[in-house]
Amino acid sequence: MTDGARYLPLLTFCIPLLGAGVLAASPGRERFAPFRRPVHLISLGLALAVLVAAGLGRTLVGQIPFWGDPFPLGRTLAFTLDHLSLMCSLLLIGSLLSVGLSEHPGTQANEADVVTLFVAATGVAVLVSANMTTLCLAWVFLDLALLWIDTHRASRSATISAVRNLVLRTASTIALVAATVLLLAQQGDAPIPLLEARGLPGQLLMAAALLRIGLYPLPGGFQRGWLTYLVSVATGGYVWLRLAGLSTLGLPGGGWLVPVAGTVLLVTGLLAALSDDEEPTLAYLVSHWMALLVLAPVLGLRGGLSVGLAAMVNIALAIVPLAALEGGGERSIWWRVPTLVQVVSAGGGPLTIGLLTRWAFLRLAWEEGYSGLFAVAVAAFALASVPAWRQVALLLAWPSESVAEPAPDADPDLAPAAGPAPEGSAPPADGAASAAPARPAVASLVGAWYPALILILGGTVPALLRHPGARLIGQVTLPLAEGYGAIAWAGAPAYAAAAALLVLAIGYLLAHHTGGGRPSAARLTAHTFLEMDWLYSSAERSLAWVEGTIARGTAVIEEGSMALGWILLWLLAGLLLLTGR
Repeated sequence: MTDGARYLPLLTFCIPLLGAGVLAASPGRERFAPFRRPVHLISLGLALAVLVAAGLGRTLVGQIPFWGDPFPLGRTLAFTLDHLSLMCSLLLIGSLLSVGLSEHPGTQANEADVVTLFVAATGVAVLVSANMTTLCLAWVFLDLALLWIDTHRASRSATISAVRNLVLRTASTIALVAATVLLLAQQGDAPIPLLEARGLPGQLLMAAALLRIGLYPLPGGFQRGWLTYLVSVATGGYVWLRLAGLSTLGLPGGGWLVPVAGTVLLVTGLLAALSDDEEPTLAYLVSHWMALLVLAPVLGLRGGLSVGLAAMVNIALAIVPLAALEGGGERSIWWRVPTLVQVVSAGGGPLTIGLLTRWAFLRLAWEEGYSGLFAVAVAAFALASVPAWRQVALLLAWPSESVAEPAPDADPDLAPAAGPAPEGSAPPADGAASAAPARPAVASLVGAWYPALILILGGTVPALLRHPGARLIGQVTLPLAEGYGAIAWAGAPAYAAAAALLVLAIGYLLAHHTGGGRPSAARLTAHTFLEMDWLYSSAERSLAWVEGTIARGTAVIEEGSMALGWILLWLLAGLLLLTGR
């Protein structure tokens, strides 16, 4: 058992990689089409099962048996699982499996299935890396997959966003490689959980994590597809929470992170409340929860890690499936109930892990003495719940018939993250209803319901999450993992609970007294200003003008009227070099 368990971390990413290879090598004939979706789902399902089996066992380090020592310093490619890497891997594979089960057969091209499995494999490889050398190598391969997602079939506007995201990812990779070199020089081939991230290496790791997360106002933060968002949260959030766990004296730069991340929390909530367009709303909510993920460990290490992990759970199981399946799911009662749960959790609604995360964050801010941030978070949470209340009203009002299916050639991996339908949008017309049966298939039911059940259990009876196994869940400290009954409801817990419920009431009132109709000019101006795209475009045009000016000046010097003087200058330099002067 011990020898076999050693290879479980390897299987967690080798299985999706093998599935991607099978799909890539399969002929493009119609008779092979029925087998592509089962291969895709079986690969993700087996990877999830291996993660569960590995989590129930003892932590072991596995090395690729035929690789040896590929690097001059003798670093080996090693993989292992601990509590944080296990949870992040479960979220990544579990979210991808939920989307794959829920979507209609034939809505995703074969090449998109291949890339999804490759992203799953490289993403899990990043999460289960046992040393920094392995993490860097997996990180680079993951960047290549994300580059394909951003550029494949991209329009001109999407290409601009892809270039911005490429710049951020490249900077993130450079920071990670630089941190790896410094850590190898200082601490050797130490396992990642035993590293001491202090000084410049810690700052570089922090930069790598923040750039990979792509937190607003970094360019390109609102123009990413759902798969890119999921990978950014899973891998960037993992590095961020890992760094927080390694920084026993606090995260570097914590003094400026609190006001910056607090402002991001408020601005993204305001953008979500102002938005009447269905496409960017969920992108704003993802950035909102990302800010919560970044901010929580800065406030306090002990409680902040659990709050950050709970925010990752909410993004992966509530917001990402909504963005991936927007417009592509059944609207029967079988589908609307889990969708309603995900919408409520995305808005921090009651009986979900979204409300639990907000409560834990407010409690942490109060206990650590951040009273100003407490007030800002209350306002931000109220604004961020507005689109959720609007979507809840639409879900409760829509008839039970299913909506039209997406076009067969639609590629959800490449679509931008979409948000809940704005208030006032009409439900689908009767003529738009598809011929799909009112009762969805069993696979769609499983894909829609199991994230919803986790969101409800995590928000109501989190103590039940201990029962799957002490190794799998119990050792990971979730907020309120001991259950609500064990909390002394006085002081900070009571204030945080009152604030979390007040947030929902304010959001409900805002949702029913704002929105609808034609937005005012002031509202559109505020929304455009806060999105910051005007700033990025202006900076890009300024850089293009500087580049053009330098190019024209260089051409005049080297090829124009000053060309003879340029040649004589080079001859003089060569003469001085030859004479030794």
